[in-house]
Amino acid sequence: MKIHTTDDLGHPIAQGSAAWFRLRLGIPTCSNMHKLVTPAEFSYPKAACLYAAELVAERYLGVSMDSTENNDYGFMGRGKKYEDEARRWYEYTRDVDVRQVAFVSDDEMTEGGSPDGLVEESEDGPGGVEIKILSARHHVRALLAGEPVTKHLDPQVHGLIRLTGARWWDVVAYHPADPERGIPALPPLMYRVRRNEDRILQIDACMEEFKADMDRAGRALAAVGAGRIDDNDLLQKLLASVAANKGTGEALDLDELAQFTQDVDECARRGILGADDVARIHSDIEKNRWDDVRGMQAYVRRHLMEAV
Repeated sequence: MKIHTTDDLGHPIAQGSAAWFRLRLGIPTCSNMHKLVTPAEFSYPKAACLYAAELVAERYLGVSMDSTENNDYGFMGRGKKYEDEARRWYEYTRDVDVRQVAFVSDDEMTEGGSPDGLVEESEDGPGGVEIKILSARHHVRALLAGEPVTKHLDPQVHGLIRLTGARWWDVVAYHPADPERGIPALPPLMYRVRRNEDRILQIDACMEEFKADMDRAGRALAAVGAGRIDDNDLLQKLLASVAANKGTGEALDLDELAQFTQDVDECARRGILGADDVARIHSDIEKNRWDDVRGMQAYVRRHLMEAV
């Protein structure tokens, strides 16, 4: 495991900073573990190829799809604001020292995670803490359930345990007071997740399959021509649309994406597709109308076969 706290010049790296986004660019992270491990069965989901497309697009474009201008607003901004307060409460309650780090990764920098804190010494061995600053509604639901209600949490926490070699991980749900608005605090919730070797092996298997998907995605993109990516607006829209994973119908897989892009270019070159046709394809992709995209895919293939 590598622990990242400073950049190459020795400057501290803060989570959410530009340097932090560069660290995690194009690699699977624990906060997205639910995209490659199903929360219920801890198996590999078919839609994992969409996350692979997202990461490959990041590598080629050099831009993180998570680094949006909205990251400092809403409850993400609230989480940043109150996380230190929650961490101090946790240290006092558990009587431990929490080490803050920017990022942890494997030695090869092929996967990583951003823990809210590492506990390097405790009676139960090394562990960590994940802090959730929830809305009042979700915090009350968490109190009633005895744990935070989020489908992403189990893969994320077990992913951090696996990555860091921890023996346990504490999850804290925290809803602080807001004196300016006269809103009192809600009782904090804390529970411990123990290391589960069966879960670790399941994540290992999913990660191996995911990295193979990423390799296939990279080859598919190279087949289109990585040097053309800045000029190929259609491919950029395909990758962005697949990463969003929204819309109607089943998205094209990675090999289909590369082939469809080539076919559209060839049809336009031969005059099989006019400017209006290409514009409609672009519109369908932008709006994630995958049923329509697949219909056009069949149309393009049929006409290319007829032209042979």
